[in-house]
Amino acid sequence: MLSKVLGAVIIAAWTLATPALAQQSAADRDCSGPEYRAFDFWLGAWNVGADGQFAGTNDVTVAYGGCALREHWQGADGGKGTSLSGYDRQSGSWYQLWIDDRGGLVRLVGGPQGGSMVLSSVAPAEDGRRHRVTWAPIDGDRVRQHWESLPAGESEWRTVFDGVYERRGLRAAD
Repeated sequence: MLSKVLGAVIIAAWTLATPALAQQSAADRDCSGPEYRAFDFWLGAWNVGADGQFAGTNDVTVAYGGCALREHWQGADGGKGTSLSGYDRQSGSWYQLWIDDRGGLVRLVGGPQGGSMVLSSVAPAEDGRRHRVTWAPIDGDRVRQHWESLPAGESEWRTVFDGVYERRGLRAAD
């Protein structure tokens, strides 16, 4: 069911966007500006830990000619997930769509804040929760990810995940 709904949404969005994209100039389609590089600190092959335990691995790569970041998560518990993140020049915001093998689907929007990337729920999840995720570079080889949720009807954010990404290898540019 989720795949049918997601497929319909993607087809509808593509149908609406295609004429507008065809009319854009090459400069309008260029994704090399600094606004597109604001999340590049997250690029890399990572080991992820939380609460002193190994939580999994994450590989974050450049996608679509530098216009997006693609994430591939493999949890220590066997769970898998992926996200696609990108900057929208029309709104001036970053967006991320996260999907996992346990039925999770989270749509986030936001942008850089004080050197970090902060993305929050576009709309409440099926259970009414809202999400907020902050990625903060610690140094060139470590990034902190702090994922919080706000249950429906409550006013206090709760930590869902607080982990540190440690680079598994060197950046491709090194």
